[in-house]
Amino acid sequence: MPAKIDLKTQAKPAVLGVLGGSFDPVHLGHLTLAREAKNRFGLDRVIFVPAFHSPHKLDREMAAAHHRLQMLRLALAGNPEFEVSQLELERRGPSYTIDTLDTLCLLHPACKLNLIMGIDTFRAIHTWKEAARVLTACNLLVSTRPGHTLSPPETLIDHLSGDGGIPPYPLPPSIDEGLSTFLHREGKTRLVFFPIPPVNASSSEIRRRIRAGLETRIMLPPEVENYIIENRLYRTGFPPQAG
Repeated sequence: MPAKIDLKTQAKPAVLGVLGGSFDPVHLGHLTLAREAKNRFGLDRVIFVPAFHSPHKLDREMAAAHHRLQMLRLALAGNPEFEVSQLELERRGPSYTIDTLDTLCLLHPACKLNLIMGIDTFRAIHTWKEAARVLTACNLLVSTRPGHTLSPPETLIDHLSGDGGIPPYPLPPSIDEGLSTFLHREGKTRLVFFPIPPVNASSSEIRRRIRAGLETRIMLPPEVENYIIENRLYRTGFPPQAG
């Protein structure tokens, strides 16, 4: 059983995890990531935030927002510690993480936010809107993913260097139960790299397999697989934005 890292202060504000993405569709890898982060870091809840349209995927059409939202609701049903936020769907347009974090801070002013992501996403974080502010707005919890191993932490954070080449996480990492933890130079937020059990699932592979008529059962919650079948999602000729 991995050690639980308590990110709560003595005042014990609610500690929230935030997991964003297209969720096109949501799969068992997403759920494993959320569950491992919640258990390991003592999160009170994990908020799934489906993007209206990812800024890095503007050239790719996605399943309609109501389909992706309903699949998330089905996948999370019966788990009160997981919830879905429609912030980005209601805001429409490109979905920028910093805008979502700003809104969540206003909605939950007494809470501590922890942004959950895979290592593949973290490697591109320097390309995000106001990336430097994202690093100070919340803790970053970065996990392994199949095909994306955790490199030496110093190498991973090298591309985050601030003005004058001063790294935003200058302190040597603390190692505990497979974790590498860095404290931001402003002393308010942490960056933590942590391993999770491998789940060989990705949304792009699921969509490819459905188009090819191949099995996806081991990658999807049963309720989500049934929804995809009933609504004929991701098949050849499927109109992604159709009602």
